[in-house]
Amino acid sequence: MANMLVLSMLSYCSASTVGMLYVKGDVQVDGIAVKDSLAVTAGSVIKVADNGTANLKINSTSIYAVKNTSFRYSNPFELVLDSGGLFVNTDEQVQTNLGNCGSVAPVNVGSAGKFTKYEIQVEGSKGYVYARELPVTVKAGGKVIELQSGTVAVIEGFGNPNCTAMYYDSMEKLPESAKAILIGSYTAAIVFAAYPYDQAISASKP
Repeated sequence: MANMLVLSMLSYCSASTVGMLYVKGDVQVDGIAVKDSLAVTAGSVIKVADNGTANLKINSTSIYAVKNTSFRYSNPFELVLDSGGLFVNTDEQVQTNLGNCGSVAPVNVGSAGKFTKYEIQVEGSKGYVYARELPVTVKAGGKVIELQSGTVAVIEGFGNPNCTAMYYDSMEKLPESAKAILIGSYTAAIVFAAYPYDQAISASKP
C-alpha cells in the first residue's frame, strides 16, 4: 500500500509539472524546434522567433507568447520573462518574474470562474505591465504596486535588480510611445493567430 501511495504521488507531481505548448511558426524549446505542439516540463526555456507565436497551457492557465519572446517555464505557478511579451490568463497564483527585477502575480485567486488577465511587454530596457481583468501585484526594485483592472506599471531597467516602477491609473495617461507598444502587441497577436487570452491554440486552427 505504501509503495502504491508513493507511486501515485510521484505520478501526480510529474503530471502537474507538464504543460502543453501549441505553436505557430518558428518556436524552440531548449534549443530544439517544435512543430505544432509539445509537452514541456518545468525548467524548459521557450524561444519564439520573429515569425512565431506560442501558447502554453498548464491546468486551467493559458500563457500566450508573442513573437521575439524568450521565457522560462519554472514550474506550474512561475514563469521568468527575459524578453518579448506574454499574455497570462489564469485562475491560479501564476507569477511571472521580470528577469532579476521583480514579479507580477494575481491578487484574487480561488474564486470559481474568476480569471485574472494580465500582460507584460518588454521594449529595450523598459517593461510594461497591464492589468486587463482583475488586479495584480507588481513587485519591482523594492516597490510593491497593486494594479487594478485597466491600470499600468512601467518598469525602468527591466531585468535589473535595481529597476524602478512607475504607476499609471489608466492606459490613456501613458506616453504615446508606451501606449502604442501595448496596443500594438495586442493587435499583432490577434492578427497573427487568435485573441491572446483564448484557450490553447489548436494546431489545426487557421
